[in-house]
Amino acid sequence: MFPLLATGLAAAALHLAALAGLLPPLAASLTKPLPVVCLALAVISREGSPYARRLTLGLALSALGDVVIDVPVLFLAGLGLFLLAHLATAWALLSEAKQAAWPRALPAAALAAGALALLAPRLGWMALPVTLYALALGAALWRALAAVGVPGRAALARWLAVAGLLLFAASDLALGMDRFLARPVAGGAMLVMVLYWAGQAGIAASVLAAGRRETAAA
Repeated sequence: MFPLLATGLAAAALHLAALAGLLPPLAASLTKPLPVVCLALAVISREGSPYARRLTLGLALSALGDVVIDVPVLFLAGLGLFLLAHLATAWALLSEAKQAAWPRALPAAALAAGALALLAPRLGWMALPVTLYALALGAALWRALAAVGVPGRAALARWLAVAGLLLFAASDLALGMDRFLARPVAGGAMLVMVLYWAGQAGIAASVLAAGRRETAAA
């Protein structure tokens, strides 16, 4: 697993260097999906549970989305791939915690509603796809919160999934403010990518951390 994570970190560093203008733009395109690909391989090599397999599907869809969304005419298709990735993550979390836990849906709903309220005035024809995307991300966050305290994994693993989805949401909000409101955040594309990778790492670590704990206990 360590070689995969090291490769992912190296690819992330090269991508950030390309964004900073230290490498050709082609390097940014080639390295962008690699960190998430490495996380997906690390997750599926660590554990074969339904949770791990479905998270791997979500990570794989995200890596594909990383490639597609950078093609201007395919932006909507890229958004759709990330929407499917969040649904796969929600599906994975549902396998860990099947109870509804409706009160825990409230923070996720508030986050989605707040982001949509901020972006709505400038979304135009993108309002419907962005709303559907926000609902998918909110559903994944709800299921992550619903899994907190459920036996079967360490509390740390549960909270890592929650933290990962919150970081993912922060990355999306920064990207949305730049794209739709023309209000780029400090750090620009580099901050968006760091938040995004940190979010994906948190989601993946909900399996990787649990795997280390189970191995140690054995």
